[in-house]
Amino acid sequence: MGFERVELRCPRDLDPRPSWTLGDVLAELDALDATRRAAPPTPLKQPPHWVNGVGTREKAFVMRVDGYDEDDLEDEDDGTSAGKSRALMAKGARFSCNDLQSSDSEDELDGQVTPYNLMEKRDLAKSILLELESEHHLKVQEEVRSKLALLEVCHQNEIHRTISAFARLQKYAESRKEIDRRLDVHFQRRIIMLPYCFLVGQKYSISTYLWSKGIMNKNPRLLNVE
Repeated sequence: MGFERVELRCPRDLDPRPSWTLGDVLAELDALDATRRAAPPTPLKQPPHWVNGVGTREKAFVMRVDGYDEDDLEDEDDGTSAGKSRALMAKGARFSCNDLQSSDSEDELDGQVTPYNLMEKRDLAKSILLELESEHHLKVQEEVRSKLALLEVCHQNEIHRTISAFARLQKYAESRKEIDRRLDVHFQRRIIMLPYCFLVGQKYSISTYLWSKGIMNKNPRLLNVE
């Protein structure tokens, strides 16, 4: 009975040092970091040097033209530049603009193109409801503005009426003061005249009494009695 030696199908120099330590791993990582830092920096948008050999080609945006068929384009693609360009145009994906309507109106000739609404089409009932809601909103705003204007006018009128009433009260108070002053002067004059009137009355009564007794004829000096 014989034995066979089984080995992995890999190069023998894949791991020349099977017994490695953590220090060896750290040293190798430091060496790789130093090599990376020593290499010249490459821009992110520029592919590295090892990608130059790969047969990749950038694809530009292409558009299909309905005036040409694929069979005609394949026939023309025999090495000519026109055939290549048309082939590129034929490889693009189709897209349609059925919702857009073209017209040769005067506005388009003048350079004024009417903007087309690319939003989704709304239902007629929904559009009518939105229009009614907008009109109701505008109507409510107008009513609120008119009521506010009316309230402001009423407030201004109340202010003017209050000012005029206060002015009338001040004028009435001044007139009452003037009347009181005149009455005071009149009463003061009457108070001053009362003693004089009393004395004059007394003199007149005495003179009348003496005249009635006939004393005036005998002694006229009695008329000077005060």
